[in-house]
Amino acid sequence: MKKKFSATTLLVSLLLTASAANAAQKAEVIEKWNVSDETNRAVIDHAPWQALLDTYLVTDDPSGIHLV
Repeated sequence: MKKKFSATTLLVSLLLTASAANAAQKAEVIEKWNVSDETNRAVIDHAPWQALLDTYLVTDDPSGIHLV
């Protein structure tokens, strides 16, 4: 009985893994997001984002996950 259960569990696990792998979409490049300008020397000010994090970021949640 134990051997049959193990074989059944293995078979179900393999089938679920295979179906999950087939469910993923194929990767495709979206040209709109593929553009970059390596010569751009713009300086980005992240101060507003940092201010939001400083105000609302919770780092002591028991789950260990940082929350906003």
